Amino acid sequence: MRGIEALGAASLSAYIAQSVVFLALFPPYTLDLGARLGTAGAAMIVLLAWLAMIPVAHALHAHGRRGPLEHLLRRLAGSAAPTPRSRPVTAPHPRKGARP
Repeated sequence: MRGIEALGAASLSAYIAQSVVFLALFPPYTLDLGARLGTAGAAMIVLLAWLAMIPVAHALHAHGRRGPLEHLLRRLAGSAAPTPRSRPVTAPHPRKGARP
């Protein structure tokens, strides 16, 4: 589930990367796999491409980095928002006067 969350944080980069991959594979003026494989084969390639992007996005997220296009967009927009960092999970503080 965290991989999908990380992919959502790098969604612009993933969307553009998928578009480039599919543009290279499916149209008749490139490899023309869309006509050769049919709908089921094309769907499998799409699913595999999506699954291949999850570990990449998870690795970026684990290192506290955004996707390259998200970073570029923030730079162009002039945003100084910090990059996402993993927060350690801590136990809740006991209430005052509570018994242990």
